Amino acid sequence: MRKRKQSERRLGVRIIGMVIAVPLASALAVVILSGTAGDIKGTPSPRASVSHVPVLRLPHIEVPVEARVPGPGAEGSGEAATQEEGNQFQPPAAPEAPVGGAARDAILNRKWIFDMVVENEKQRQRQEMVDRLRAYMSGHHHVQGLIDLAPLMVELGEQTGNDCRLCPVTANEESSGGRVCCGSYNPFGALGMNFGSWEDAVRYYFRRITEYGRNGDVWSIAFIWYDSSDPGGRATNYANNVLGAVQSI
Repeated sequence: MRKRKQSERRLGVRIIGMVIAVPLASALAVVILSGTAGDIKGTPSPRASVSHVPVLRLPHIEVPVEARVPGPGAEGSGEAATQEEGNQFQPPAAPEAPVGGAARDAILNRKWIFDMVVENEKQRQRQEMVDRLRAYMSGHHHVQGLIDLAPLMVELGEQTGNDCRLCPVTANEESSGGRVCCGSYNPFGALGMNFGSWEDAVRYYFRRITEYGRNGDVWSIAFIWYDSSDPGGRATNYANNVLGAVQSI
């Protein structure tokens, strides 16, 4: 009986020893593996390596991923970033150098060529309209003084935002192209008006129709020019005739 009790006591001591030894051994292993053994002695430990941690490599810099995780005091939520997010880090791109030298000259040259092409096309369209106005006025026997002012009609139409074709058509409707005027150099039928030249009359006409504020609406301008009260529907017929003639040029 005594021997049995002694065996039980020895077994208990062994069990207690194992219970105490296992945690101590585990703690010692953690200290050694984490490299804190050298820190405890106050000297750097060669085991304090972070080679198992992904490292972001930049010129002359070696930054562990954990070093880039924002803490509670940093801007943002303070939550730990994942390893995948850390590996996606890209350094900021260098600002582009200002364009200069040959590159700048090439850009300016291309812009100059583009502007020249656009201006040439505008000039072509203006000349085409001048030719069409002259053809219309010649076909309707306008006076030569008005035919010679076709370029001015195109210019004033562009400046005022009105259809330049209104000018020769109105002159044709009001005075048979300047052949039967109600006043001196007055081919547009402007009541009580006398002008010093055909050019003065043309400039007056564009200035007057611009004051109507119809934004170049051919029919509305013709309607108001004849008589906005539309006596007997004549203004409506007049506007219809003018619009049809303008569209034919």
